[in-house]
Amino acid sequence: MEFFKLNQVLLLLVATPGILFVCLAAAWILGFQGRERWLSRITGYTFFGLTIGAGFLVWRMVAGGIPSVRIDLGKWFEVGDYGFPVALVVDRLSMPLVVLTILLVGLVGNFSSRYLHRDPGHFRFFLLMHLYAFGSLLLFTAGSLDLLIAGWELVGITSVLLIGFFHYRREPVQNAERVFGTYRIA
Repeated sequence: MEFFKLNQVLLLLVATPGILFVCLAAAWILGFQGRERWLSRITGYTFFGLTIGAGFLVWRMVAGGIPSVRIDLGKWFEVGDYGFPVALVVDRLSMPLVVLTILLVGLVGNFSSRYLHRDPGHFRFFLLMHLYAFGSLLLFTAGSLDLLIAGWELVGITSVLLIGFFHYRREPVQNAERVFGTYRIA
């Protein structure tokens, strides 16, 4: 029974930034951008909750001597004998990266809420930041090569878009192009 709860926590850790991204993107498409304070609070509460969830997961894994937690979500589709599995795995190697991602993105969100105060791209930045967090968590918990590549691509494109965030200045755009080229080569 406890293993089932750890699976739920793992799924919640990875899916929450993705769900929040989808909700914010839908709101943006419908013309609603909300207030800065509202967006900052949602981000802060989300990453505070994710930090508690990650701490709980670490504590249960260490206290219970559980080497890894795996959740199989089925397959995207199958071609002949091969299927593209959707599986998330967290172990003692990937867990520090998951915790570090949650902490750092939460701190960046906290800092950015003040740094980008009254910036016209405030909503766009937080939208991209949540997608970056989802891509990173997907990358670090991928249970298959397919999910690893999907996470890597999300991290790559959102990194480029975040680096070139101030698109009206020349240097950020040049740096974003350089990073994009590096991602394509690597």
